[in-house]
Amino acid sequence: MQPKFEEMTNAQLRAYALAHREEIEPLRVLFSRRTPDSEATWYGPLVSPEGVPIEENIRISEEAIRQRIAEIEEKQRKRELGENNGNKIEEDMVHSQRYIMITSEQIALYREQLADNQAALTALDVIEEWDGDLADAAESIAQANGIEGVETNADLRWFTQKLEEYREFICQSKYENLRNNSLSTIIPALTEFVAGSLGCPPGVATIIATPFAISIAQQGMDKFCQPFNSQP
Repeated sequence: MQPKFEEMTNAQLRAYALAHREEIEPLRVLFSRRTPDSEATWYGPLVSPEGVPIEENIRISEEAIRQRIAEIEEKQRKRELGENNGNKIEEDMVHSQRYIMITSEQIALYREQLADNQAALTALDVIEEWDGDLADAAESIAQANGIEGVETNADLRWFTQKLEEYREFICQSKYENLRNNSLSTIIPALTEFVAGSLGCPPGVATIIATPFAISIAQQGMDKFCQPFNSQP
């Protein structure tokens, strides 16, 4: 059944469009929501036609970049402190133990490592759209691909719940070979389990599995496989 693109958020539309690059409709809906040119913030050229730096425009652009960085840092700080949802501080404490954000430099490195895995590269595009937030990216991908229950869990957010399920799976003794923390080995192992547990095609399962695999690899399998209450 065709998704209801008009009801999707911009992030969901971006994730869907990245996962279904042959479809035009989600791009049309997303483009229709763009800020009109008359309302957009425009920045002047940094150099003149003769190649001379325009100091005032450079200053304005640098200030805009600093403000954007500050906004991202504030978002991460609030998440770590549990301020983004005051009545779920305990939940956020669990999150801080079980997943992390990654930087643009790390995303670039993973792109090199996963250059032959198109589905994983699609997931990295979504992760970049979410400023490196693995949980938000995973949930956006899942929603865009029709996975149910992403927003209905009242106790733990979907990413945390699934990460715990995947820990029980991936930490079995038969997966000792994954202790090298290589994404090229963690992603295929998770993909098979994700496809079965969520009932989705392998290609979609790989896209969904990638943020989880990155979270696991970033922590290291040895630490990830410790019982939660025994972690420092």
